[in-house]
Amino acid sequence: MNIVKYITSLFEFKETRKVECAKVWMVSWDARYGSYNGDWKRVSKAFLNENDAEAFAQLLKDAQKLLQIRENLCIKVEEQKC
Repeated sequence: MNIVKYITSLFEFKETRKVECAKVWMVSWDARYGSYNGDWKRVSKAFLNENDAEAFAQLLKDAQKLLQIRENLCIKVEEQKC
């Protein structure tokens, strides 16, 4: 089999269909996963309601203040595009 023909057959779509998309708001922040300065991992939670996402982000900010975490956790709320 010709390699070009094989590669194009890998990307051939037999059937297309439309799918619906839901608006999603992602709340993301940096979480520490170790005792060293670089031991951070980006984590996130998804919400279907913007108010819930904003409320959760505020809870994270309040917890950061309560725990006296001085590092920037980069707490962000972003709407995902369909």
